[in-house]
Amino acid sequence: MEDQLAQSSMEILLKAGDAREECFRALELVSEGNVESAKMRLTEAKRMIVEAHRVHTACLQASMEKKADTYSMLFAHAQDTLMTINTEINLTTRFIEIFENYNKRLEVLENRIKEES
Repeated sequence: MEDQLAQSSMEILLKAGDAREECFRALELVSEGNVESAKMRLTEAKRMIVEAHRVHTACLQASMEKKADTYSMLFAHAQDTLMTINTEINLTTRFIEIFENYNKRLEVLENRIKEES
């Protein structure tokens, strides 16, 4: 069972790491003003983090069924990574919303200036 837990832990780490890469790419894109592409990357990051979460949930269910009761540093690390990247995705989602709202406000101001000129 320890081999299965190690394998699952690595799967969580890989999927969560891929989600982090997509999340960081979304931040790069939004900083370049490419909001639509950033949203697509963020959607992919969310899909990947859900996959990692499913593996995590399966491990927890196995533990609850007494199929696995071994403590694993690797699994603890995978859990920490999963939750950290989940937070990064949530923050990136909010950053994109803030950026969009800021852009809308700028557009309104720019239009007012044009009208007054």
